[in-house]
Amino acid sequence: MPKYIFQPDEYSRWMSDGFVDHEWTDHTGRTYGQVGARSYVLPGDSESLDAFGYASDVSYGVNSFAPGGVYENHSHQTFQYYFVLSGSAKVTVGDEERRAGKGAWIVIPPEVDHYLENDGDEDFTYILIGGNRLE
Repeated sequence: MPKYIFQPDEYSRWMSDGFVDHEWTDHTGRTYGQVGARSYVLPGDSESLDAFGYASDVSYGVNSFAPGGVYENHSHQTFQYYFVLSGSAKVTVGDEERRAGKGAWIVIPPEVDHYLENDGDEDFTYILIGGNRLE
């Protein structure tokens, strides 16, 4: 597997893995779930990321939620950014709730609760940068 340059066939294999449900615990100890989700976190090279000032405890990758998929309310200790590649969903960040679709940016400040619900009829897929890495 490469460390720096990822071709479409190398990161899109996760698309064939199907959607699963997960249960996580955020930094506050609160339990939350992902329903109908799949994620591809870029492996990268933590030594190089650290050298350039990027925290190695931060996630980088792609998330996708099937129609009906939900990312339950939770927060992170770090900023998180999403860039939507396809689909649309109801997204709540703090007290703001909006629909987000292809081309939208979503900015989630540290310690701010956020929620996502794919109430559309196609996969909701976005690039993810930030947030505490899930180990």
